[in-house]
Amino acid sequence: MIMISLPYIIKKFIFFLHLGFILITLFGWHFYRPLGVLIPIVGSSWDLNNSRCLLSQMEEYIFEEPIVPGRITLYSRLIMWIDIGWFILST
Repeated sequence: MIMISLPYIIKKFIFFLHLGFILITLFGWHFYRPLGVLIPIVGSSWDLNNSRCLLSQMEEYIFEEPIVPGRITLYSRLIMWIDIGWFILST
């Protein structure tokens, strides 16, 4: 019988919340326009935090393993800026 510990379940739950937040930030505004406000907030937090995600830093501190390790890549930032442009042009 496989035993799954409570800390493991909590860790996976937090990781899925983070993944959900990523998806909501990128695509949520297509379905609910006010969510578009999240895009520049997340981008600003990356700029102010030396290209580090605040949620990933908290995961690393608590679980010693973030869902997105290291710094935010140029590719991720480019996707964010394209999404911001798309949001602005579609209003």
